[in-house]
Amino acid sequence: TSIEDVSAIAQKIVSETKSMVTSSQNLKIHMDETVSEISTLKEELKGIKQAARTDMLTGLLNRRGFDEAISEAQQNSITHNKAFSIILTDIDHFKKGNDTHGHLIGDNVLKMLSRLLNEQIKGKDIAARFGGEEFILVLPDTSLKGAFILAEQIRKSLQTMKWIARNSGKPIGTVTVSLGVAQYKPDETIESLIQRADNALYFAKENGRNRTVTELDIATACPPLGA
Repeated sequence: TSIEDVSAIAQKIVSETKSMVTSSQNLKIHMDETVSEISTLKEELKGIKQAARTDMLTGLLNRRGFDEAISEAQQNSITHNKAFSIILTDIDHFKKGNDTHGHLIGDNVLKMLSRLLNEQIKGKDIAARFGGEEFILVLPDTSLKGAFILAEQIRKSLQTMKWIARNSGKPIGTVTVSLGVAQYKPDETIESLIQRADNALYFAKENGRNRTVTELDIATACPPLGA
């Protein structure tokens, strides 16, 4: 074999090696791009899922998000034998306020209450817009008494807020809420739990509003707590 042949073979090997390196680099770039695209798609999917669970006006969980959260709380309660409670909240005279002051004020009231609820809850607690002017809190590892205390904090905090019309600068009064509290019972359905909280809420509204009523207030025919 001549020197020229050896040189040609060497050049061919170098050329093929360079080609392989380039191909490898291109493959790595392509893989990096693919990984980046997958990560982007995952984030977009996560955002879509979160949006599907979120109320657009208030930023709280919507009914779909609430259903998922309370099912998780129920399962946790069953698995670990721990209490959990809910607070159903309704803004007093909301429709009347909307008709009097306009929907913009009404939306601001909904958003303000949502912020207040988020400030008051902690840990695994969740707040959701249940529908219209109704909100609901799910409180894992919380007894009826603990839920009542939190409900009263919310009620008292809201009624101290002063509301002023943005256009006129004139006060438009206070906003109050009625609240119904119930604690989960082993083996009951979520629908049954919500119904008991709704019964307590109805009792609160029928007995003057701006108060917290627990399921025990109805069961024992005692005067509403927080009156």
